Amino acid sequence: MLNGIVGTLSVRRDVANGFLVAEIFSRYFPADIQMHSFANATSSHYKRDNWDQLKVFSTKQGISLPVDLVEGTIQGVHGAASSLLEHLYEVFTGKKVPRLKVPDAAAAAAAAAAARAAGGGGGVQDGARLISSTVKAAQNLEFGQITTQQLAVDAMALRKRLAGAQGTS
Repeated sequence: MLNGIVGTLSVRRDVANGFLVAEIFSRYFPADIQMHSFANATSSHYKRDNWDQLKVFSTKQGISLPVDLVEGTIQGVHGAASSLLEHLYEVFTGKKVPRLKVPDAAAAAAAAAAARAAGGGGGVQDGARLISSTVKAAQNLEFGQITTQQLAVDAMALRKRLAGAQGTS
């Protein structure tokens, strides 16, 4: 449901005024939330007014709206808006937000440190492929299904190829 809303937003900026959260609430409570009551503006006055309305409504509905996340979102604290949206997703859907799991991140970090200390040679340890600054240009670098043979790859071209590969999966 949020796919259409979240597609092109800058989470920290666009959630700060509460308007997007009001839109989410209006989808779940269309008879109770009227969007004309909320301003899509950036001034602190409108931010506070929007969030005050959302706090009152969420309290009446018994919806948890953590004060620290709301304040962090209003102030643009890094990660607060994303955490608030994840919290609302979990509250409204009853599902947990899927998290990326890094298999033994400590072992991968230790292997990377050991490779740097040993002169930057690449290697594989605990399933983690190490890529260092001394990798030869002719060596294959693998990113999922995308393989490149150039070290000096144009970053935008690589991102496009990766996005294309994800879209076909």
